[in-house]
Amino acid sequence: MKKEDVRVVKTKKNLYNALNKLMTEKPFEKIKVMEICDEALINRPTFYSHFEDKYDLLNSMINDEKQNLIDKIRSNYPNRELNKKYILTLLSDAIEIFVEHRKQVTSLYNNNRDSIAIDIVSDAINEEVLNVLVEAKLDTKGVPLKVIRDYYVGAFYSIMNGWMNDSNPATKEELISYLDKLLPEI
Repeated sequence: MKKEDVRVVKTKKNLYNALNKLMTEKPFEKIKVMEICDEALINRPTFYSHFEDKYDLLNSMINDEKQNLIDKIRSNYPNRELNKKYILTLLSDAIEIFVEHRKQVTSLYNNNRDSIAIDIVSDAINEEVLNVLVEAKLDTKGVPLKVIRDYYVGAFYSIMNGWMNDSNPATKEELISYLDKLLPEI
């Protein structure tokens, strides 16, 4: 597998950081490519040599972050067998990201609540969870996998939304403890 040029990696990272910063200030739809370029300290031709538009940049950023999370989960729980331990590992790693970036995530969510950016993130998460469910070959008792996915992902979104808006939030360990009590054995 060929490694990506260091300059390309650095440029992408600068663009990702610029987009993240701008999305904490205003909705994604109101951000212009020129603003992203100015924030990243690159010119427009450089931007367009890497991405078609800001949506392509957002998709790339989300896919890279999704892959980083998947790699982290797989290193923490390489078996990837779908069971309660795997789900708790997945949730713990996701919560850790929220904990590390709580202020930014809250700002991103509040500024982009009705944005296509949230839809793109949701689609990426839903796709990966569905892939895990398909690989697990569960006995679903006739319940479609998409319904199972929506049930668990929706519960997680709701918990994280409450956590982000709580003035006295539970710790990561407390959240995991609560989820451990709520999740059934698979």
